[in-house]
Amino acid sequence: MPKPKTAMAAAQLKADTALVNQLRIAVEAASDDDGWAPIASVGNITKQRPDFNSRNYGYAKPSDLITATTLFELDRRSPGDGKPAVIYTRDKYRQPDE
Repeated sequence: MPKPKTAMAAAQLKADTALVNQLRIAVEAASDDDGWAPIASVGNITKQRPDFNSRNYGYAKPSDLITATTLFELDRRSPGDGKPAVIYTRDKYRQPDE
């Protein structure tokens, strides 16, 4: 059984321009007009990039990887009726639409 990779630090993740671009494209593709995207949709990055695996960066879930980059805002929203919260994310550096 392969040994799990050690989680990469934010600075290492940010230095990986291919990763950062993949994440930004995935967030943008799933985002609403305000730039917010359900993190579960962003986690579907593997549909566009079948070779992508957050475990290669030391994170079990894409949401953990996105959080670790520190490049994205997170917003936990409760839909009510006892349903679990939905986590949304957007690029911290996204320019508001003019």
